[in-house]
Amino acid sequence: MPPPALVWYRPSIRRQATQASVRAMLPIVVGALGIGALRVARVDFGNGWIVGYLAAIALVAMGPLYLITRFGELIGRERVFSIHMDGVRWLVGNNPPSFCSWADLGEPHLADGELVVPNADEPWRLPQPFEGITTDALVRQLLELRQKALLGLPIRLRSPPLVADRE
Repeated sequence: MPPPALVWYRPSIRRQATQASVRAMLPIVVGALGIGALRVARVDFGNGWIVGYLAAIALVAMGPLYLITRFGELIGRERVFSIHMDGVRWLVGNNPPSFCSWADLGEPHLADGELVVPNADEPWRLPQPFEGITTDALVRQLLELRQKALLGLPIRLRSPPLVADRE
């Protein structure tokens, strides 16, 4: 069993969750306006009004259904970047976690909007931002801990990430 994590971070899903919420509102608003228009008009459409109401109710119901499925996609795939005494781990979904020791860890850097963490195998391309820490603070933290590990010093976090470092 791996040693416990000193600290771990998850990629933020705030932007995707906000986009999903806005996209879910569109059919709800259109359906509600359709129901309101049918109620205000009070025109006798014969049997056609039933189809109008059913279409408007279906639009209203589509919004929450879209939101539930989209949030299921966003939350369903677990992604965790953790820092341990012996190195770092990157876990994606149900795959076994990828591990990189401090000696094999290269210098992390930003490329194409992603945090690239070079290691012995192939570089990890981590999405950003992370919850609870800025990308710059995470890079500083990785470099500091890597330097301590290579010098044989005890690996401890100086302090938890500051609120000012949060995005």
